Amino acid sequence: MGAYLCIASNGVPPSVSKRIKVIPPMLSIAHQLVGVPPFYNITIECLVEAYPTSLNYWTRDNDTMIHDSVKYKTESVSTSPSYKSVMKLTIFNFQGSDSGNYKCVAKNPRGETDGNIRIY
Repeated sequence: MGAYLCIASNGVPPSVSKRIKVIPPMLSIAHQLVGVPPFYNITIECLVEAYPTSLNYWTRDNDTMIHDSVKYKTESVSTSPSYKSVMKLTIFNFQGSDSGNYKCVAKNPRGETDGNIRIY
């Protein structure tokens, strides 16, 4: 992670340089185990740091991607500085069948990472 300076020189002036910031995706999770009463709504979060901006998504136990529906709402909110964001997953009307592992995933051209949250 950090800033890199690339200098191209072929012996013919001028040399050309380019500065590039590289931050492979990193996740942090405040609560990895969450208990929810039946019929409540719950929102879980993953904090993401990545540059270039990462593609963020949620999966369930079987690695099936979660999409917005009557049951789920997903969102990724950019914060300051621009390489940080918060991934949120809201589960509506929690039932016993909603218990299990949820995974937040962040991918960019520099790498990929994921984090697990267990809900019971």
